Parts: sequence; C-alpha cells; structure tokens
Amino acid sequence: MNISIRSQFAVVPPWLWLVELISVSIFQMTFFVLVVGISGNNDVGVEYVALGNALQSVTFVTVYSVCGIPGSEKHGGTLSSIMTTPSRLFTIFTGKALFQILAGIFTVAISLTFATQLFGVSLQHANLLAVGAIILVTTFSMTGFGLMLSSIGLYTRSSTILASLVMYVGLILCGVNFPVSELPAFLRPLSYLLPLTYGVEGLRKAVSGASVFDLGPILIIMIALGVLALLMANWMFRIFETMARKRGTLDMF
Repeated sequence: MNISIRSQFAVVPPWLWLVELISVSIFQMTFFVLVVGISGNNDVGVEYVALGNALQSVTFVTVYSVCGIPGSEKHGGTLSSIMTTPSRLFTIFTGKALFQILAGIFTVAISLTFATQLFGVSLQHANLLAVGAIILVTTFSMTGFGLMLSSIGLYTRSSTILASLVMYVGLILCGVNFPVSELPAFLRPLSYLLPLTYGVEGLRKAVSGASVFDLGPILIIMIALGVLALLMANWMFRIFETMARKRGTLDMF
C-alpha cells in the first residue's frame, strides 16, 4: 500500500490529484442533474440521478486509474524491471490497485456530500451501514474489472481508451441516469453483467432505509462478480504477459 501511494504521487502532487478526482465527479453529476431537470421524465428525479452519479464516480478511480497503471510503468521504464522480480505481475498490480479502493470510497463519500448539500438529496431515512456496505462492495467489484482491463495494457500501447469506453457504457447500461427497464430488451442482459448496476440499485434502496440484510442478495451478487473479475484478471495477466514477452511490447507506450 505504501509503495502504491508513493508511485501515485511521484509525479502528480496530492492536491492536484484531489482536484481532478473531485471535479470530474461533481461536474458529471451536475451536468446530468441539469439534464434531468429539462427532460420532463416524471419517473426520474434529481435524487435518482444524483445518487446514481455519486456511485458511478467510483468508476473513474477503480477502472480508469487502475487501467493506467501499466501505461505509467511503461512510461517510467520500470515495467521490464518489475517483470524480472519473483513476484507475479498480477500480485504487484493488485497491490497497486488497493489504494484505488480507498480512493474510490473517498470519492463516493465526497459525491454523496455534494448531492445532499447542493441538490437536496435527503439521507434522513438512510441506513448508513447499508450505504457503507454498498459503497465498499461496489468499489471492490469495480476494481476487479479495472484489473481485468489493465492486463490488456501489458500488450497494447494503453488500456485507458478501453477504460474510457467502459466508463461511458456504464452511464448507459447501469441505471445511473434512467432505469434499466428503459433500455432496449437486447441490452438489458448486458447491464446485469456489470456490478455497478447492482450497486446503484442497492444505494438507492439503502438511502430509502433498506438494511444490510435486505440488500443481502445484491451484495452477494456484486461480491461474486468481483471475485470472478479477479480470477479473470489473474488469467488475463498470464496471457497478455506471455504475448508481450513474445512480441516485445513491454516498452511500447
């Protein structure tokens, strides 16, 4: 964890990292809240959109930032050196991603505070334990997905473009700004393959007063998806590491 924090702030100072982290989440939430204000959709209100975007903000940290780890190592010329150590790349990258879990929790907490203070989202009836559980499990699951995508960055120039695609696809598929039921029928099954869909649903229920026990099925599904993503990431790291060694793309960025 200590090494992960040092590498995170080796180039970007903490204050600039915080500004980027918070501003992206806040501006995105503000944009979609303003859009819903003029959309005329009676089924979707300000609270619905604000809560969805508050949790979706975790994607920037857990997917985009984790996907950027291979590129950062290539740019610094350290990836080849890391691969000569006894530790496997998956283990090293997982250690680096642990910091992003903490950063993701912090990001969602700030976004929720912003939603309550500026857009009047009420947490009066919220079950705070359930809210915390949803945020933690969602962050864990999305970090697993981020590690899956980051493995591709070992072989290609960068995996951040793919991460950007996943971030914006999540805005459409995961019920962040409108119910999944409004999606075309052929897209709905895809939404339920993403842990963010369950996280957004669970957060709204927790804010309405649902307990951890009530959210048990949602939490179990997200944990299962997160574990599956980690297992897939482990396998994908082996595959793309072998391909990168054969093609000599370890220093390509």
